[in-house]
Amino acid sequence: MAALWREQLSIVLWSVATPVLETRTFSAGVFSSIATPFASKTALVAENDALRAALASSSILLLDRNLLYLENSDLKRRLGREASTASILAAVLLAPPGVPYDTLFIDAGSIEGVVAGAPVFAGGSVIVGKVSQVYPHAARVVLLSAPGESYDALLKTQDGTVPLTVAGMGGGSLAGDVPSGTVVRVGDAVLFPGIAPSFAAAVVSVTPTEGGSFLTLSMSLPVNLFGLQYVEVRPQTAL
Repeated sequence: MAALWREQLSIVLWSVATPVLETRTFSAGVFSSIATPFASKTALVAENDALRAALASSSILLLDRNLLYLENSDLKRRLGREASTASILAAVLLAPPGVPYDTLFIDAGSIEGVVAGAPVFAGGSVIVGKVSQVYPHAARVVLLSAPGESYDALLKTQDGTVPLTVAGMGGGSLAGDVPSGTVVRVGDAVLFPGIAPSFAAAVVSVTPTEGGSFLTLSMSLPVNLFGLQYVEVRPQTAL
């Protein structure tokens, strides 16, 4: 009899508690669904604030760079060493793999003023190679990274500049050695010296040589050769 009474009491209590539990579960679900958009909105606001801060920082750096560039150009002009030279804009007709690697074929030639040996730039101060063969309305460009090509350059580090001879390794890659005591970091720039230095490559890896006396630097051209559409030829100088 007592067992039957306890069973009936349990049924009554469960019938009373079930709606309460369901209401609590429903309420938790409602609050969770309401809170989720607020959490997402908070995250978006924080992300937007971070992006605004990064953009402001980049804008300041860009403004500083532009001011320094104008100041540098003005100083060279005052001293009679203005570095501006006329450029011939050319479209890239063929690039790897359409032509042998480490070469380009462009749509400007001798009629447009292109001469053999003229340096070829991807834009601004980024140099990628030199003109090797010239036709009336076209030219062949051999890239700095072509096997057999070798150039004297400067490695620009946070501690100064170091003379460096870079050799083409093919596939947009270059290599060179510096003394083992040189502090080199991935991303350091390789420049061709001059009144207007040219950016030739960036360091991608540093490996000690077997004897330990030198560091071998692996470098790459600073542009995507497969996406290169236009180049500038500067025929007044030779590389």
